[in-house]
Amino acid sequence: HSSLLLTVFLLGCTTANPAYDANPSLPDECRAGVEVTEIFSDFPRPEKLDVLFVVDASGDDTEALQELFADAVGPLSAVLRDNDLDVRAAVAESHAAGLAAPGTSGDGCEGNSAQVADLAEDSWADTLRCNLQVGSGDAAFEEPLAIVTGLLAQPESEFPRTDAKLLVVVATRDDDCSASTDLTQDPREGCDGDDLQSVGELVEGWSAERTGVALAVFAGPPSQASGERRTVCSSTIGSAYPANRLFAATEALGAQGYFQSVCTDEVSSPLASVIADVAGAAVTVCPESPLTHEPLEISGIEGGDPTPLELGDGGFVYLGPTGACENGAIRFAGDALRGLDEVEVVYCTPDE
Repeated sequence: HSSLLLTVFLLGCTTANPAYDANPSLPDECRAGVEVTEIFSDFPRPEKLDVLFVVDASGDDTEALQELFADAVGPLSAVLRDNDLDVRAAVAESHAAGLAAPGTSGDGCEGNSAQVADLAEDSWADTLRCNLQVGSGDAAFEEPLAIVTGLLAQPESEFPRTDAKLLVVVATRDDDCSASTDLTQDPREGCDGDDLQSVGELVEGWSAERTGVALAVFAGPPSQASGERRTVCSSTIGSAYPANRLFAATEALGAQGYFQSVCTDEVSSPLASVIADVAGAAVTVCPESPLTHEPLEISGIEGGDPTPLELGDGGFVYLGPTGACENGAIRFAGDALRGLDEVEVVYCTPDE
């Protein structure tokens, strides 16, 4: 009997399924509920990217790390322009709220007066290179995750833009110590204790404030060694300590989280790779009302003219209810949204 069952099973695998549809179509009308139309205009544009560098500026000997990233600006500029991206970049210190003041300490930076570098301007590379050289402060603890939270909570401003994807680049030789109160213990004993803010809650807060946030961390590789904290790597930037919390933050962001050892002599190539990933990443929107089933129709609007978007990985996919969108998330391929002013979604919501 077993050989007979195996034969039938194998034969079944070689027979085409007549019900299979490689290009499924959307329903023409509501199977349940009432039809509504919603316009999405506030979503991160694939062609717009804001890059926030949160740089170690606490303690002594931070100049080498800052110069490592400043040296990457030139090679990175060519990559960004080749990808036809609208990019703005700014710098924050890892221990101070808000954006850092325009950097004037580097060679040729005496006249720098811009906080934000715009790729559309000829001064882009010089502005960003100068701003990355923020010098050293006397703060004992770094709080890059909380710094990002504070910036995202600010009212709409020049940076970061609400209609751009945001890539946060953390460059540090230490770990995140974002805390709800002032910490008093020796920093070299680690940032442990109940006073630290939850990494998961901090990252979830970013998603609540803004869609399309990615995190790239250049720090000391994580370590599970117990006892006194010791350095885990060293290079021209000095020695780095384990960045367990920052590594956990990248893990919490899934595909939008990137981690690399800061003990390296070159960061322009990995930065270029991350930027390409982030710029091409899918965008997810969350309708205001719950969907009873997949949308009826989705169109992209450019210059007032609607064009139907295709169902599938190259256009859009209905994900159903998710943790971040109980109403039913809709995911768009990055290229599908490029150049669009708005997206019109026709769907069915329960008749109340």
